[in-house]
Amino acid sequence: MCDLPVCYLPLPPPCVRSLSHLDISHLSDASSSPPALSALHSAGIALPPAPPKALSALELARRPQQPVVTFVQPLDELLAGGLPPCAITEVSGPPGAGKTALALQCCVNSTLPPEHGGAGGAAVFVSTRSQFDAARAGQIAGGLARHIGVVSKGRSDFSAETVLSRLHVFHCGTLASLLSCVAASLPALETDPPVRLVAVDSLSFLLRGVPSNTERALALAAIMEALNKLSRDSGPAVLVVNDATVKGGGDEWAGEGGGEVVPALGEAMAGMVATRIRLGEGGGQRDAKGCEVREAEIIKGVMGGGGGRACFVVTEEGVRGAKL
Repeated sequence: MCDLPVCYLPLPPPCVRSLSHLDISHLSDASSSPPALSALHSAGIALPPAPPKALSALELARRPQQPVVTFVQPLDELLAGGLPPCAITEVSGPPGAGKTALALQCCVNSTLPPEHGGAGGAAVFVSTRSQFDAARAGQIAGGLARHIGVVSKGRSDFSAETVLSRLHVFHCGTLASLLSCVAASLPALETDPPVRLVAVDSLSFLLRGVPSNTERALALAAIMEALNKLSRDSGPAVLVVNDATVKGGGDEWAGEGGGEVVPALGEAMAGMVATRIRLGEGGGQRDAKGCEVREAEIIKGVMGGGGGRACFVVTEEGVRGAKL
């Protein structure tokens, strides 16, 4: 059981008061206290946690195995088709690298029909920074609809409205609300078609406010544990946006100083995800249309290795492979 501080749980005030009266500050404290267990149970939190759900090999084999394409062809090739289902992919990088744009593009792409090489599903976008940019989502959805119109020679009724109706948005401004979302709301969400991608933008934004390294690690472990369970039990690809930090100098969160720029949240994060993609500048290059080129680097692959880079641009219609 993850020893998470109870202040990060989405508890109603009566439960908080009960736990405070019992001097319960962490979940581990509650495990040996029947009154605390009762208070948590009344708030919908069962301890000890339910055991992992066992799935047969046949069930796993019958799950949709279609990755979610990124629309950056070189990157999709490096990812063996796109973001892998039933697994977590981390996208990190400094401000302006294209993290949110890529996350939103992948959400839109998850609705791409199977006959056009897509997963044919729905998506969930969990925003922690600010309100969801529906106008930008509409632009990217329109770009996908126009793409399908071209490849289908006008014989498809797929539209931007189709995409937006399948994109489900949650805003979580606190760690407690984020944990509640990924541990309770998302597993209970029923959509038609099923959710093929869950994107969280961004995880590190909320964790930077946790003063203690120990508590930050516990909160991270609890959220990632819930996301891993979601991907295992329901099968969607999960994309987690992470910021960049500086190793060996400068401010840890602002990315200032002379050290190496690395994904935030420490090395522990590397063991919690299947794939890590680091975004950055493309050496000052511009593509044939004058758009700034950016670079995506695979620093950890599904099989544990890394290596491989792909150039991309962010246009009005979304993220695309760079044509140099």
